Amino acid sequence: MYVLAAEQIIIGFGIILIAGVGYIAYNIFKPFCAVTEIARNVKITGDWNEIIPRPSMKIKRGFQFIDLKIEGARLQLDRSKIQLPDGRAIALEIQIQGSDENWHDLKSGRYGLSNIDIDNDTAEIGSVSFSVRGDQKEYLQVRIRSNEPFTCSKIIWRNHNLK
Repeated sequence: MYVLAAEQIIIGFGIILIAGVGYIAYNIFKPFCAVTEIARNVKITGDWNEIIPRPSMKIKRGFQFIDLKIEGARLQLDRSKIQLPDGRAIALEIQIQGSDENWHDLKSGRYGLSNIDIDNDTAEIGSVSFSVRGDQKEYLQVRIRSNEPFTCSKIIWRNHNLK
């Protein structure tokens, strides 16, 4: 009888040990970035273009961003202006609507840069990121406008953790 109880205790400790190791491994190796494409080939103009992603944009990590992919765009490094392939400079405005139904302005500040051209003081833009700051747990829609019309090839909702 005591042997059976000892075996059950050992098996119980083994199960707890395996579960603990599994939990630690999951937290070490889980993806630090969750990316969801919310729109593709969106025409941006001077009027607000509202995009309602399905499902809604939920907070899943520590930092959130809306990323815009603009094919062929460059950043004018000396003025921090986004330049379209045809040379026009664009000024973007982007807002996100929280579950409280209020609109929140987003600020740009991150660019995925490559192919820096020192002679022209420009760099190729992989994406333009807008940081989402706020106390909402869910966001319902995004709206974007620009001083110049262009097509945004992708709009991405990104949840990000620093590791």
